[in-house]
Amino acid sequence: MSDGHQTPDNPGPDPAPPDSAMPSTDGETTKKTGALRTAFDDGALKVMEDEFQTVLNELVGGDRSLDKFRTEYEKLHKALLKSHDSEKRLMQKCRELNAELVTNSAKVQSALKLSDEDKNAIASLRKEVEKAWKMVHAAHEKEQRAKETIQSLRIEINNLSKLVEQGAGMNEHIMI
Repeated sequence: MSDGHQTPDNPGPDPAPPDSAMPSTDGETTKKTGALRTAFDDGALKVMEDEFQTVLNELVGGDRSLDKFRTEYEKLHKALLKSHDSEKRLMQKCRELNAELVTNSAKVQSALKLSDEDKNAIASLRKEVEKAWKMVHAAHEKEQRAKETIQSLRIEINNLSKLVEQGAGMNEHIMI
């Protein structure tokens, strides 16, 4: 384990930070919980911040040969903080988009359900219209038969009236 100083014998701080500071790469955990996590939680970032301050305080000492290293180390630290802030903003945006996705998905499901219900209602109404048209056609046919019957009865009445008149005329001839 290193003591945080970089020398020819010592490469510098430990290459791997404690487990709490490691990026979360466990995709299974994210899939199971559905939660989005940042690469470093705020506690791990605090640990890294403390380590940065410790190393920076050691570099600020009187050794001018480490000024360039200190400057680069500060740039790296600023980049890490900026990256962490950007990641937090992106994660928040992901959560918002996820919530919007869930809401829109529910709306789509509701619209699909209404569409299915509308299709069923349309099919039912179509059957009722077809049934009504069949009834109209049947009534029209019945009306036609009734008109034909009325017409044939009128003809028969006329024929019978003529027969009655002829019969009455014969009776008059017979009586005379």
